[in-house]
Amino acid sequence: MGIMAEPLFPDECLPRAAAWRTTENLWQHLAVRPETKVILVKEGELVLDPRVDRARMLELQAPAIVDLLPQTDSAPLFLGAQIDPTTPEPATTAPVQFPQAPAYFAVIADEFSAALISSLALADRADTPSHDIIREVDADLSGIGSDLRGAGTWRLATLREIGDDLDPAELDRALTALGLTAWHRHARFCSSCGAATTMIESGWVRQCTQCARAHYPRTDPAMIVTVVDDQDRLLLAHNAAWPQRRFSLLAGFVEPGETVEQAVRREVAEETGVGVDRIGYTASQPWPFPASLMLAFRAHATSSHIKVDGREIIAARWFSRDELRAAMNTGDVKLPASFSIARMLIERWLADYSG
Repeated sequence: MGIMAEPLFPDECLPRAAAWRTTENLWQHLAVRPETKVILVKEGELVLDPRVDRARMLELQAPAIVDLLPQTDSAPLFLGAQIDPTTPEPATTAPVQFPQAPAYFAVIADEFSAALISSLALADRADTPSHDIIREVDADLSGIGSDLRGAGTWRLATLREIGDDLDPAELDRALTALGLTAWHRHARFCSSCGAATTMIESGWVRQCTQCARAHYPRTDPAMIVTVVDDQDRLLLAHNAAWPQRRFSLLAGFVEPGETVEQAVRREVAEETGVGVDRIGYTASQPWPFPASLMLAFRAHATSSHIKVDGREIIAARWFSRDELRAAMNTGDVKLPASFSIARMLIERWLADYSG
């Protein structure tokens, strides 16, 4: 089986520009540039841009928000910059000089009111200083807790809701923004001593204020597998937590002391009673719900008898290509979102890709 000849996802993504993270006052250096953009994440959901017809996350020009942030607890988190990876690192002595390139930050906007976010976006122009915006809006955050989902034309959306509408570059930025902000929400206290942590390195490290332990963004490895039998049928399952008629590939977390290949065998056997061999890696996808990295494999079934566990998996069945297409057409089977690695793997199998 081996590795796929063609990747599921484009190689191009937002360069992390990791060397920039340790620059003192990185945000202040880049926030004066209109090409620096800020993604707002409110309670784990993306703030959408109402000025476009399709569902698209809001990406504010940094000058529109720079004066507001000191009034909140929301420090900008550096996502990366659209630079050539071979670009020399910025000077480490003053004055710091950065290439003139788009840079991206994320801000946790949990305390931002709907009115405030609305005004920020409507005044999202490089020639509109944020102190003017603040004068026009009640910027004392009195709207904490207001429901942005129902505020006029404004919407919040989960990645599951709008992922199919994002282009690859937008999806890449959204995945990073959601993953990093989710980690910050859950890493405010040190797991060693319980003291508060503080953000350093532009959001990529949190350091304990008591014992100085450094905490890094977590990534939880999880396997997902395309299981096919000797008749080239695909094994799909229905999880008890999913909407009715939703079927997908088997997946699960890798446990301590376990290889990913061992996790594939264990999960498939535990959930469906099917044995597998000839396991081969295919691709991966970050999945920030809240911090998974989906590692995709293809495996051959050594048996076809199915016995679901009845707790997590309540239904599973083998599908030929014709059977799956027919079930999709009638609505008897609904597949995962198109941007998910699960859907991409299923579509590859439907297209008779044998990688």
